[in-house]
Amino acid sequence: PLILEGAGRLLASRAIELLEFEYHSKGLWAAELRDGERRDLQSVLRSLAGHGYVCFWQGDKGGLAEAGADRWCDGFEFRGHSNLVCSHREDVIGALRALDYTARPKGARVG
Repeated sequence: PLILEGAGRLLASRAIELLEFEYHSKGLWAAELRDGERRDLQSVLRSLAGHGYVCFWQGDKGGLAEAGADRWCDGFEFRGHSNLVCSHREDVIGALRALDYTARPKGARVG
């Protein structure tokens, strides 16, 4: 989370076209930290969305699921190892949405 915070000006200016980050239970993500120290995924996603980024969970088998703040549920704050990928570019977001398994009819395959 510190890298994302340090890149705040770049993210605000949308200089970063594609962003991937890890979410887990270590460092400033750690649940045992006090509220003022610990970072939470919901706040990070809300901040990224405020800069025009749309984020997706990356599944270990190549699938994606949109993870925007508007799709939030408290179970997402599980602090397990996960990767998220985000972009502000409409063409990239479209390509990522095409891989979003939660947006396809049940049983549909990509490609």
